[in-house]
Amino acid sequence: MGYLAVVFAALPVLLFYLIYRDFFLFHHAWAIQIDALFRGVLAAALLLLLTAVIPPIVSTVGMTAFLQAALPEKLAMFVCILFWRGKNSLSVDVAFGAIAGLAFAFCENLLYGISQRDPIVIARLLSAVPIHLVTCGLMGFYLWMAENRIGFQRVASCIIAFALPFLLHALFDFFTLAGKPWVASTAILFPSLVLFDMHLAYARSIPSPAIVASMGLRFPQWMILKRQSQFERWILRSISSERAEYPPVFKLKLGPRRIILASVFAAIPLFQDTVIFRSIPPSERTAFLVTLPLLLLAALIASGIFNPGFFRAGMLRIPFVMQAWIEGSSEHATTYDLFHAGFFLKTTTPHNVGEEVTVNFSRGRLVSPSVRARAIWDNHKNLRMEFGTVFEFDQEANREIRYFLFRLWMMRIGQGIAYFFKTPGHSVIRRLFVQPESVMSDLRYFSKGSVLIRQGEPGDEFFMIRQGTVRVTKHVGNVEQELALLGPGEILGEMAIAGSLPRNATATCQTDSILTVADGRDLEDLVRNNPDFARALLHLMARRFFESSETLEAGLEAARADEHLTENLMRAWVVLLASREADGKVRVQLEKLSQSLGIDATLIERILRTKPREIHSIDGEVLNAIWQLSRKKLKLQIQ
Repeated sequence: MGYLAVVFAALPVLLFYLIYRDFFLFHHAWAIQIDALFRGVLAAALLLLLTAVIPPIVSTVGMTAFLQAALPEKLAMFVCILFWRGKNSLSVDVAFGAIAGLAFAFCENLLYGISQRDPIVIARLLSAVPIHLVTCGLMGFYLWMAENRIGFQRVASCIIAFALPFLLHALFDFFTLAGKPWVASTAILFPSLVLFDMHLAYARSIPSPAIVASMGLRFPQWMILKRQSQFERWILRSISSERAEYPPVFKLKLGPRRIILASVFAAIPLFQDTVIFRSIPPSERTAFLVTLPLLLLAALIASGIFNPGFFRAGMLRIPFVMQAWIEGSSEHATTYDLFHAGFFLKTTTPHNVGEEVTVNFSRGRLVSPSVRARAIWDNHKNLRMEFGTVFEFDQEANREIRYFLFRLWMMRIGQGIAYFFKTPGHSVIRRLFVQPESVMSDLRYFSKGSVLIRQGEPGDEFFMIRQGTVRVTKHVGNVEQELALLGPGEILGEMAIAGSLPRNATATCQTDSILTVADGRDLEDLVRNNPDFARALLHLMARRFFESSETLEAGLEAARADEHLTENLMRAWVVLLASREADGKVRVQLEKLSQSLGIDATLIERILRTKPREIHSIDGEVLNAIWQLSRKKLKLQIQ
């Protein structure tokens, strides 16, 4: 085969690398790429050693494809990637596996190209390049996942890291050796390229270990935090909220470079009968001018079709809402799921990192044992991140809660199937995740003294306090009455939204506060989808109406008393203002009044300085003097 063997071995590897290079790494990590090339060559050498030691197997297509081709090749790559990989980000490890697969494909193609001239083998030389790229990239993906997960998830990821690439490669070889290359390409290779691009896009949405470590988290706990936004988006979408916007799954890339490459790849098969290529044997010419361009065109179409933004900020996950009670605290908290790595609580009270708590969970009639957990991450200030606390179980808690997690997992599957197929009773499941904490997801910060709602103004928003205190007041005439002092977890402003009425009170932040803000549509979603919330809202409105009525009655009584005191103050002033100068100016003779009335001059001065609107706040001594003066008959002595 001569020089054509080198061309067939090197050219596909180079072209596939150029197609995927922009999706592999975020920077020019040449040392990592050279290391990956070395490990691919090392895997090829290990494969030669395995084939020399393992005796030939019965020559059937299935045996050859599964046991003689795919098994030793994937086993050699698995060992090299598993024991010589670095501590990198997920996207780098996927690229690492893919480049190692390209290096392995080059060595394999070079060896077979020199020793074989079978057309089927030649076709496999070219098509094996993308299948090695895909399978080894997937292997790097799941080996990274296995290294960064715990418990059963680590074991499952490690099994998938070998089983999935082995199965894809074995099926591809089976159809190719059976003389069905088009089935191998359309049913195995192209779907594998799409699957690889999906994993590659997902890998690009995962931050590096350094970023996760800077948050004080490990990858399993970071995944708990990431799932919370996915739960929130699913809830908003399920109630048809306008805020349920998320990036699309697919993102078509039609840049000039891709259009030119696609046109070139599609046009190459048209030149196979030209004079330049007639000297090449038919099998090599078909492989080089038909098979390879079509494979490149398929890879170009499949690469970059998945949007990394979807996995970063658009992926949905069905929540499994549970109530949580922290021992020694009256706080009502909610969690969307439990994992062996820990859980996320939507708390209103901050928890210090390292703080240990005892917590119970319940989902309907399913109640967990009391378990110990430790806070490893808390956010009650940054509005751009999830608002709550991440806890991890201690070792003893993991053993205690394992059976509960298994029952929870079984219940989640059953209720998920019931909700998906709309079986009878699925509406009850819906109520569990349509909660104020989940529907009201717009967090805002308000500084001390900020006026949230103002009496008399129209209202189109209501609030739930997540942190801080809010003072609710109402003006009755010229007097401001305090109606309530609200804290975390309480809702305000809903009465105007529900009744389409002007605000009947003013709410002011007493401290720097963080509140969840929602509008009338969210309130309608809550009332429509959660009857329990509707009943609680009715009770809340009735209680507040009763409390505000009592407060208003007390305010009216106070206003009447203040009016009576003000009238007495006026009479006292008339008594005190009992002299006049020749120029017509009124002058108070404190000493003369003090002697005639028997009241201390200082007390008379304090009475004269009293303002009518401050009458309710003066001390008893001045109030008593005003009362006495108001009862004296007026006797004016004009000089």
